[in-house]
Amino acid sequence: MRTSAGHRRAGRRLRRGGRVLPLPVHTVPVWIIAGMPLLQLGIGLLLLFAFPALMGPTVLAIVWVVPYLAVVGLAALDTARLGRAGHAHPAHWAIALLSAPVYLIARAIALSRVGGAGVTPLVVWVVLGLLQFSSVLAVPGLLISALPSTFRAEAERSIVTDAAIMGVKLDVSCPQAPPTLIGQRFSCSARDGARGPYDVTVSLQRVNGWIDWRVDDWGVYTSDR
Repeated sequence: MRTSAGHRRAGRRLRRGGRVLPLPVHTVPVWIIAGMPLLQLGIGLLLLFAFPALMGPTVLAIVWVVPYLAVVGLAALDTARLGRAGHAHPAHWAIALLSAPVYLIARAIALSRVGGAGVTPLVVWVVLGLLQFSSVLAVPGLLISALPSTFRAEAERSIVTDAAIMGVKLDVSCPQAPPTLIGQRFSCSARDGARGPYDVTVSLQRVNGWIDWRVDDWGVYTSDR
C-alpha cells in the first residue's frame, strides 16, 4: 500500500533544473463552479429588477436547473484537466450529480492526499452561497417569484386576519402573482357574506427583517360599512 509520503511524492513533478514543484490544483472549470452561486444570484436580480414580467416559477427553475447541469459538465472538464496535469486519482466528475459543494468537498479531499491545497474553491463557494442566502432575505422578491402561490395564500390570510380584528368575516381571493418588491401594491377581491366583491388594496412591506402584507385601502367595503 502506498504511504502518505508516497502520495505526496506522486503529487509532485520534476521540472527543468531539478526543481520539484507541486502539481497544479486549480482549473478554470473549478473556479466557474465555485462562482456559480454569484452567477445565479446575478441572473435572479437581473430578472427581478429589469425583466419582472419574466419572473415566475418556470423561469426561476431554469435559473437553478441549468447551472446544476453546467456544474456536472464543468466537473467533467475539471477532472480531465487534473488528470492531464498528472493527478492519478482526482475526484470523479459524477460526484457533481450530488451537488456542487459535494463535488468540491470530494475534490479537496482527493487533492489533499497528494499535498494539493484544493480547498480554496470550496471556501469560495461557501462564502458566495452565504451571500446568495442573505440576498434572498434582503430581496424577498426572489423567493416570492419562486413560490407565488404560497405568498398569495399568505396575503389572503393576512387580509382575513385584519378583517377579523375589526369583527368582519371575509372571503378573499388575490391575484396569481403577488408583488415582489417592497412597496408594490396589488388588489384582492373580498366578500362579506353575500355582499361584494370589494377591491382591497394590499402592499408588500418589510417588518422585523422580513415581509408583511398591509391593507392600504379597504375600498368600497369601507364606504359600505
